[in-house]
Amino acid sequence: MAIEYKDILDSANRMLSSPSEVDQRNSISRAYYAAYHACHPVYDKLPMLAIEKTVKGGVHVKFISRFKHSVDIKVRQVGYILAALHQKRCVADYEIHMDVEQSDAQLIYLQSQKAIDLAEKL
Repeated sequence: MAIEYKDILDSANRMLSSPSEVDQRNSISRAYYAAYHACHPVYDKLPMLAIEKTVKGGVHVKFISRFKHSVDIKVRQVGYILAALHQKRCVADYEIHMDVEQSDAQLIYLQSQKAIDLAEKL
């Protein structure tokens, strides 16, 4: 059974009501991935940029870079939101010594929705 980015976002939303820090971290991660998958069709339409060859980082950093370096200001806006979401996702997934609050997860969820809304209009 295939799923859509909206299913991932719904999962992130369900975890928001839990007081568990693990659920808050998972909500952040799922919210980021919902935005990532929602933005992928836009990414596929964007031209490859020469700067991408010099960008240091993994697949997600390079993905975000294409948005951030677009000539279209709305596409760049999506890129900067994705960059912030990615940074918070990395904290949630890898920095287990740092506290993650429910308010952090709620903010990331809202930012993910914003990135998705913007991407759907592109």
